[in-house]
Amino acid sequence: GIDQRFKLDNSTQTNEAYKVGMKWSEKYSNDLYTFQIHYVVTSICSLEDENCEWTGMDATIILDNGKSKTIAKVKGGCGC
Repeated sequence: GIDQRFKLDNSTQTNEAYKVGMKWSEKYSNDLYTFQIHYVVTSICSLEDENCEWTGMDATIILDNGKSKTIAKVKGGCGC
């Protein structure tokens, strides 16, 4: 495959602290593709656990080339 560069066109993410159920979306594009990522927070650290730095998320990624769409549902998280 060929690496692609994308620019962020739009994001609905806020600076609020993550909460279970929180949702936001990001949209990216280049000359050939657009893709969107729709996130949902599924788990957060307990306030009592100072060592925890993990936020669990589900996401739906939609890649569109103008002729067809590919949709992927993924699970993961970040140390954020």
